[in-house]
Amino acid sequence: MAHDRETISTWKNPTKDVVRFTIHLDGKVKRHYQISPGAAEKIDSIHDQAIRCVKKGVVVSGLAPQLLKEGEEEVPVHVALVEAAAEGNKERAARAAGRLAGKPVDEIVGAIRGVVERHPGAETALVKAQIEAEEQELAELRARKAAIAAEKAQLKAELEGGKSQIDQKLDAAGLGTPVKAGKAGKAAAEG
Repeated sequence: MAHDRETISTWKNPTKDVVRFTIHLDGKVKRHYQISPGAAEKIDSIHDQAIRCVKKGVVVSGLAPQLLKEGEEEVPVHVALVEAAAEGNKERAARAAGRLAGKPVDEIVGAIRGVVERHPGAETALVKAQIEAEEQELAELRARKAAIAAEKAQLKAELEGGKSQIDQKLDAAGLGTPVKAGKAGKAAAEG
């Protein structure tokens, strides 16, 4: 199939794991991809959003959200994707635990070490992406807090200005402020 340069995107695997995904082309037609660590694959650009969808500077979905499109900057992965990947790792660990049930402890520990050695950066990358997403959310919350504080200060100033106007009107009418009138009445009663 011939493509011109504008219809092809190059996707690189920056992880330490092989990335596998399948794109459903038309009806029953599927295209399976397997991209080794550090390798790149040219894929029809029409599938870019299916591979990795970025909204507001965060990867929010995709068949292979960990891939990096040539010419684009790396952006954090949304916490929900990180948690889903972690959940998938837990499911794989549970299946492995089922296969290892009844085996000697040394064999189980060896199997776990083997998984960790084959995928050393996976957990670190997930935690790093989660921290980046949490930091972004924290920045947004801090900005909202600052806006609320500014609005609170403005309302407080308006309230103080309103109280001052009421006090002036009461004084002009010879009634004094309610606090002053209350104190004066209390002093007269005590005197």
